[in-house]
Amino acid sequence: MFDVRKQIKLPEAQLKKWYSQTIQERNQLNNLVIDEKILDWNELMDNIPKRKLRPFHDKTNVVFFHIPKTAGTTLDNIITKNLPVWDIFKQHGVDFDKNVAAFYKAGTAPRVILGHNDLSDYFYQLIDRKKLVHFTTIREPVARVISYYDFLRAQPTHPSHDLAMSLGIEEFVLSPRADEVSNSQAFRLLGLLKGNQYKKDKRNQDQLIEDAIYQLLNRFTFFGITEKFDYFLLMMSQAMKWKEIYYQRKNVTLKKFKTDINELSPRTIEIIKEKNQVDIGLYKVAAQEFDNRCAQLGIDKQKVENFNNNNKYFNTLLEDSIIS
Repeated sequence: MFDVRKQIKLPEAQLKKWYSQTIQERNQLNNLVIDEKILDWNELMDNIPKRKLRPFHDKTNVVFFHIPKTAGTTLDNIITKNLPVWDIFKQHGVDFDKNVAAFYKAGTAPRVILGHNDLSDYFYQLIDRKKLVHFTTIREPVARVISYYDFLRAQPTHPSHDLAMSLGIEEFVLSPRADEVSNSQAFRLLGLLKGNQYKKDKRNQDQLIEDAIYQLLNRFTFFGITEKFDYFLLMMSQAMKWKEIYYQRKNVTLKKFKTDINELSPRTIEIIKEKNQVDIGLYKVAAQEFDNRCAQLGIDKQKVENFNNNNKYFNTLLEDSIIS
């Protein structure tokens, strides 16, 4: 994969023009690119029987829009098993902004982009294939906030580690210093996280929910639900013709830092819900649409159980090979 830290020069005027624009303007420009290139769900479904894998990828950019704590690290590993590693560029918004030219380390724009992206990220302006396969994963909002809090407590190098260690989860969620705890899935989709754009946004709650749903359903080829991760892998296997979908869970928080949701007070749960009403509205629609698409592909409980059993066997074989 490409290393964004390796310094490569890019015309400064080009970068200056992009970064002189407001984040809202960058979001709008990137949405125009997505609208022009997106391979939507129906088009993807129509194409499955005749599609040849390599020509398909030659003509498409594949972008995994990784929302933190939605099983994205596990998915990263699955993606890298199914696509040529030399075609993959992994980046996070902050690192990418520091050294945009690394995008061209191989001489041309990479086909596959992974990372904690933001809608305003410049790479959308640089993708050069005719079509875009754009996907993400969405998680039940209360569970995601709890998981994020636990993750911070287990990561001493994270900038928010000390804050999470010094506060209980309720105090953390209410702290103005905490990030990723209030509607951050919807805000990330809408490009409102960078620079705290959500604080300047004038839309009311209902409009934000409506716009986040529109963004997910119209500007992403498909999406997964973390709580139905194995369903999503079977969806990807069919839709993308990927064969290597067995996995081990990655970036799992240590048990000693895990919060048991059943031990949280009703007040704490209610506070998390209150701060995530936009995400809750988004998740409700996303979960229903995801079920509809699984039904369209014939992915049912029995198929998932069969896959889950096979995946357990795969993990057993891996553990045996490590021991031996």
